[in-house]
Amino acid sequence: MRFQIDHEIEAPLEAVEKALLSPDFAPRLKRSLASVESLQTVTHDLGDTELVRVWRFQARAPLGILKGFAAAGEWLSWEERVRYQLADHRARWRIVPQGDDSPTAPWRKYFAAEGLYQLDALTADRTRRTVSGELTIRIKLMGRLVERAALRELRRAYAAEVAVMGSCCGG
Repeated sequence: MRFQIDHEIEAPLEAVEKALLSPDFAPRLKRSLASVESLQTVTHDLGDTELVRVWRFQARAPLGILKGFAAAGEWLSWEERVRYQLADHRARWRIVPQGDDSPTAPWRKYFAAEGLYQLDALTADRTRRTVSGELTIRIKLMGRLVERAALRELRRAYAAEVAVMGSCCGG
C-alpha cells in the first residue's frame, strides 16, 4: 500500500529541522504516543552532511489476549532506521521488525515499510513535512485490513511528531 502524509508546521524550516535533529526529540515524542510502551534511541550520529538515526519502539499489546504470549512483545517491536541528508532536508527511512536479531526472523517476511521523509520551506515561517512510502503486510486474507490499521497508527505517530515539533519550535 503506497501512502503519503503531509503536514504544515507553523515554524521556519531551520527550527523544524533543529527539533528533528535533536537527540532529545525521541523522549519528547514518546510522551505523545499512547500506543507505544517504549521508544529508545539506539543510534544518533549527526555528522556534517547527514543524521543516521535508529529508534527502537515497543508497542503496547493491542489485545488483552496477546499479553500472555511471549512472542507478542516480539511481534510489536520494531526499529525505525533513518538517514537524513542535511543539504536536501530529506531522509530515507525503513522500518525493521525486531525480536530475534536474525535477518531471517520468521515474522520479518510478513512486513516491509520504507520511504522518504521531506521538509520544505513554504514561507519564512511555515514548513511542509511530507512522509511517503510503501507499507506491505503479507498475511493471507487479512493483509489489507492490517495494512490499513498500521497506516492509521503511522498517521497518528506522524501527527504526534508534528505536535512535538511545534512545541519545540514555538509553533
